[in-house]
Amino acid sequence: ITVKTFGGAGLETPLTNTVRGCPPGVVRIGRTGNLNQPVTIPLSFTGTAVNGTDYQALANSVTIPVGDSVVSIYVQGIPVSPATGPKSCIISALSPYTCGNGAPIVLSSDTIMIYDSMYVNILNPHRVMCLGERVFLDVEADRTLAFTWTPSATVSNPAGQDVTVTPTDPTSYTVSVQLPLITGCPPSTDHVFIDVKQQPQVDLGIDKVTCGDAVQLYAATTPFNPDETFSWSPTT
Repeated sequence: ITVKTFGGAGLETPLTNTVRGCPPGVVRIGRTGNLNQPVTIPLSFTGTAVNGTDYQALANSVTIPVGDSVVSIYVQGIPVSPATGPKSCIISALSPYTCGNGAPIVLSSDTIMIYDSMYVNILNPHRVMCLGERVFLDVEADRTLAFTWTPSATVSNPAGQDVTVTPTDPTSYTVSVQLPLITGCPPSTDHVFIDVKQQPQVDLGIDKVTCGDAVQLYAATTPFNPDETFSWSPTT
């Protein structure tokens, strides 16, 4: 007896998962050997998700009919408000027999995660770049999703997953993901802010003459940047 889970609409990143209100995850329970008799397999549902609360209620057993080697059940996440965060649903196939102490024998099990929204994560932190540089944005998400970047003007591929951006001004980029050709499943987004700085031009003013007395020097920078730091040489 085997238990294998598959993500709803094929969602397998970062873990096999289904999203509340979106297509259900699939659990396939299979058998090998003689198929001439039906077999009823007891099931248990553990993990942090609650059967009938976090996903539509599933029966505590399943029957594989004569001539069939596999049967499927579906984990349909139930939308909740407020969001509760990721929850695990562990499906286990049990032996019809028990040990001497009455403890159930787990023949096979697998886990599917229930998410509040589709998983998308821009791996890059917020950063600062100089004008004229490029930044590669690495996105963790299922490749089967449809991607949309905004604003799109400085994105190498506005419909791509991993992209290169060349902003000329400080820009907050948003990537939106959704299941293609499926309605009723809300898109999910993530954001990253890229600050753009211009290389400062420094002006120390006109040359000065001193007979050993201290001279005040002022380094004027254009454009002014409140984050700028200074290094003088010679330091003596």
